Amino acid sequence: MYTRSNISRRKKSNIWLVLLLLLVLISIACTAVYFVFFTYKDTYNFNSRFNNIYIDNSNIYKHRSFAYNLAVQSVDKPEDSAYTYQAEAGILCDVSNPEVLFSRNCFNKMQPASTTKIMTAYLALKYSKLTDEVTVGEEVLGLDKASSMAGLKVGNKLSVEQLLYGLMLASGNDAANVIAKHVSGDIDKFVELMNTEAADLAAVDTHFVNPHGLPDEDHYTSAYDLYLIINAALKFDEFGKIASSSTYQANFSDENGNIVTKNWTNSNKFLNTKEPFNLPDGYKTVAGKTGTTLAAGNCLVLASRKDSSHTYVSVVLKAPDKPVLYDTTVKLLVDFTQ
Repeated sequence: MYTRSNISRRKKSNIWLVLLLLLVLISIACTAVYFVFFTYKDTYNFNSRFNNIYIDNSNIYKHRSFAYNLAVQSVDKPEDSAYTYQAEAGILCDVSNPEVLFSRNCFNKMQPASTTKIMTAYLALKYSKLTDEVTVGEEVLGLDKASSMAGLKVGNKLSVEQLLYGLMLASGNDAANVIAKHVSGDIDKFVELMNTEAADLAAVDTHFVNPHGLPDEDHYTSAYDLYLIINAALKFDEFGKIASSSTYQANFSDENGNIVTKNWTNSNKFLNTKEPFNLPDGYKTVAGKTGTTLAAGNCLVLASRKDSSHTYVSVVLKAPDKPVLYDTTVKLLVDFTQ
């Protein structure tokens, strides 16, 4: 039986329960307000978040070169059914007015042979001075003597500029190793730098394991990536000067101070006067690098200029022989740049 006192107590109890619920709600509301206007604000301050976004995405600006002032290719360019391309992969790019004019298997991972040395030269120009004096060490030992060499010996002293001529004209694997050690302290660190720089150039189908290009199944690149790499190297005027020279005489000293003279001839037959192949009329070589191994076939990366104004980069990989290699390069320029 309910009495007035019981009812009164029940009403008071209900009032206290309501007040308690209100206090809980107010507490939750205050906590939410605190996080929204204080903690949340501090964590997601717009200016700090904007700065973080800019910093975290700085590589976008560093990699701007991938799309800025470059020929960008997503798929192979269609060919005329009557057009015969005898190498396994290749590309032709207009550098002056960035555009891909021709491509065949341009993203296929291929053995680059000595076209690797374009990257080695690029890093030498980027991270050292031409006048640096370098002493040849044991890094020239152990190389296959049947491979292309500049004829360097332990104790020879010569400049980075001379090493670059030995690298790009004589295609010296010994010169490549000496440059690698000079730039990075040892060859393995230089190879790491090669791969870092390849990534920075957006050469995503490239992986190097040495600075010279002797065969290794983990050493590969693509026709398009070689276009990206030589395009970066061409930013250095000295690269064009060296890589377009027909011959070079290097005078340096041996370990006893005696003068050593080396005469190097460019392996690029568009520049080799002994076994010349001719570019189309009106074209001249700006820079180039050959590469030949059994695994890579015959390769040529060439920058050429038409009528002293318009520059093109052609890459021909794994041609069956040298006549086909040079004839294909000429045919690309004749058929796609007129």
